[in-house]
Amino acid sequence: MVILANEKLSVTIAKAGAEIHSVMHQETGIEYIWKGDAKFWGRHTPVLFPIVGKLVDNQFLVNGETYTMTQHGFARDMEFVCVEQEPTRAVFCLTSNEETLAKFPFGFELYITYILEGESVHIDWQVSNPDTDENLYFSIGAHPAFSTTLMPGDSFEDYYFELPEVVELQSRDLTADGQLGDTYTSLGRCREIPLHYDVFNKDALVFEDLEFESIALRCRNHDHGVNVQFHGFPDLGLWTPRTNGMEAPFICIEPWFGHADTADGPFEISQKPGIIELNPLKEFNTRYSMIFY
Repeated sequence: MVILANEKLSVTIAKAGAEIHSVMHQETGIEYIWKGDAKFWGRHTPVLFPIVGKLVDNQFLVNGETYTMTQHGFARDMEFVCVEQEPTRAVFCLTSNEETLAKFPFGFELYITYILEGESVHIDWQVSNPDTDENLYFSIGAHPAFSTTLMPGDSFEDYYFELPEVVELQSRDLTADGQLGDTYTSLGRCREIPLHYDVFNKDALVFEDLEFESIALRCRNHDHGVNVQFHGFPDLGLWTPRTNGMEAPFICIEPWFGHADTADGPFEISQKPGIIELNPLKEFNTRYSMIFY
């Protein structure tokens, strides 16, 4: 584990998946990140790469040849190398190798940088295409899970999402197979989204072509929560599982570049909806931030 710390926060990051396992406030002792109980969902804050969401039949094509990849890609299940570490900054790297090329025939370099600043954690992603001739096609997304029991006595329904302004919200429905469907659920014009489990009866809420660049998780019982900022991200997922009738005490805020397939796939990867095309020897860079309070 790699630990970053300042006077406000302590952040624990695993080399497996370069995944944050803990963000704890040094003064209050509050743990903000879901503990990863496999009874509900065994992860914490996985990085989604080189796809986001589910492919039709778990397949995509490259020049007509079929490849298989499971939901959200392989990066979250691979060991990263920590290439730089300072008290409040760490850089993790994953590069293409024989294992990745067998299921994703593109060279890549993925760098994830965590920067601790006050009560904020900034996450920088850099994807590089080392190939001198071929384009790299990929999607990338975040999947941090936040506890909805920040304080004793809290329940899921005590929490709500707050947007920076009133917007018209339409969530694109997912099919039973996890692809983007042809129907939408309207949440109307709102600035707040109250949390209750029925909101997630159709799996995740999926918002495309975003008109906002941040969303806060707040509680009606106290002033603690998190604000997630995602300048320039086109898509956002909000999700909590409902497994065997058990209601999970966490919520995920997921800024994405890309999303699940539509039901008319599998696609040639260059034609996949939401895909990023990165030219030879070029870099893709972006950042999202989590501000805790």
